[in-house]
Order: sequence, then structure tokens, then C-alpha cells
Amino acid sequence: MTHMEIGTALLTYWQLPEGLCKAIAEFRKTGPDVEREAFGPLTRILCTASLAAAIICGAQGHRGREISEVADAARNLFGWEAPVWERIFEHITQDWQEYGRILSIKTGEAGGFAEIQLEAQECIAELSLATQVEARRVEEELGAALKRASTDGLTGLGNRAAFDERLEFEVHRAVRTRRPLALVMMDVDRFKRLNDTHGHQAGDAVLQMVAKTAKGCVRQVDFAARYGGEELAVIAPECQPAGAVRLGERLRRSIEAAHLSYQGQTLKVTVSVGVVVYATADGSRCCADLIRAADRLLYRAKDAGRNCVMSAAFRPATSTAQAAASP
Repeated sequence: MTHMEIGTALLTYWQLPEGLCKAIAEFRKTGPDVEREAFGPLTRILCTASLAAAIICGAQGHRGREISEVADAARNLFGWEAPVWERIFEHITQDWQEYGRILSIKTGEAGGFAEIQLEAQECIAELSLATQVEARRVEEELGAALKRASTDGLTGLGNRAAFDERLEFEVHRAVRTRRPLALVMMDVDRFKRLNDTHGHQAGDAVLQMVAKTAKGCVRQVDFAARYGGEELAVIAPECQPAGAVRLGERLRRSIEAAHLSYQGQTLKVTVSVGVVVYATADGSRCCADLIRAADRLLYRAKDAGRNCVMSAAFRPATSTAQAAASP
């Protein structure tokens, strides 16, 4: 049985006035959410008293949460505005503490209404701060998860999915702004031989070294990614043809000059580089053709003896959607 059910049963058994028993029974059925016109004054008094008791007897640090509820109930049930209710609440608190002394029971440490309001404000501020901290934590975790989802685990560069998304964005922007866009594709020379000779862990270390070197060569606005295997790519927005060639040469020379100490050996590698500049303003959007054109130039660099840069301007074909790259 609930507290109210026991109270109703006892009052009825003791043959107390029917109005008291009815008020408690009505309150048991309705709870504190009662309309002013729906029940008699005793039921309304019980509803308000129940809310006031939650404040007076509540645990320190939690009483303030019911302040707005009891103030609303006082207004709805009796038409009491804040000043009237606050005076009544002060009398309730004083009477309750006096009854406690008479009956030798603990009545808690409830202070005045203003003190409890201040406690409520502090509680709300703490909850707000906790909410902000939690939101920041979730945001940081989400950001970290998104970064992991778009980052190649070995090299720390963007992964293939991030590369595809970024290239599509930059091609659309290049078409819209009529500004050039450079794509650099590079491949580590004789990488299979390096793996066969020194092992795949050595190959991984070389890729990490190449990626770190590449990151040091590009601008902040550029996007470096691991395209696949030993092939890396750099998307360079608003990069003129001469600047794109300089970028390709800077990458090639820096990687050639880098040294990697691995298990007592010094490993040196070179890269072949293909550079294509997308300078069309005809509205064509063809990421796959742009990649094919850069790849074709990369393999021309390999055919020319490796460790060199091949570059071209790119113009999308109007009828066949095939890339046309010429030195």
C-alpha cells in the first residue's frame, strides 16, 4: 500500500470526519497535478502541502528542484502569487520545526524561501555546467571518431574515402569559382623490391617516412592522402600550373633527400610523380577522369626512369568523358 492508501484506511478506521478521508482519497487518485476547480479545498491543501514537504524535507542540494513546481501549484490551486506564497511557506517551515521540537523528531535544515531559491539557482547552474561539460566531451569524442574514420591508420594522412570526398568538393569549387585545381599523384619507386628485401615492416616505416615528408611540403590548404598501397596523392586548390610543378618537384626532392634508419641500415627511396592541373571552366565535373590523367602521368614518369615529375593541363573531353593529358 502507498502512504496515502494507508492514511485513508486509518482515518476511515478511526472514524474521523468523512471530509478528511475523502480529501486524502481524492489526492491519492490524482496526485499533485490537480486542477483548482476539480476538487475541494482540503484536497488542494494536500496537493500544495505535499509539494512543500518535498522542499522542506528534501535532501540538501536537491530541494531547489521543486521550487518552481510548488510555486506553480500555489498559483494554480489558490491563486497565490510569489510574495504571498513565500510568506505562507515561511510560516509552514517555522510551524514544522516547532512540531518537530514538540514531537522530538528531526525536521531537517530547511531555511527560508529565499535561501532555498538560491540553492535552486546554484543547482541549476551546476546542472547547466555539467550538461556543457558532457556536451563538450561528446563533441570531442565525435570529432575524434570522425577523424579516425577519415584517416589512414599507418601514415596519418587522409584515407581513400576522405580523398574521394575532398576531391569531389574541390572540383565543384574549381568549376564554380573558375580557379585552377592541381592533383599530384606519387608512387614509391621499387616498393615491392624493398618489401621483399627488408620485409613489410620496413615497407611500413618507409611509407610513414614518405607521408611525414610529404606533409612538410604541402600548404595548409592542400590535402594529402594515401590513395592506396604505396601511392600517395595531394589535392592542391587554386594552384597554377607552374606552382603545381614546383610542388611535385619539392615532394620528389624532399623524399629523395630523406633518410630512414631501420635496424642498423639506412634506407633511401625515391618517388615518381604525376601532376595534372584542372583549369577548365566549362562546368564539367569528372573526378575519375582527373585521377586517371594524373595516374597516366605518374606511369609516364616511371617509364622515363623513375624519380621524376611529369605534368600536364587537364581538359575533360566533351563527348567521350575520357581524360586528355598532354605534356
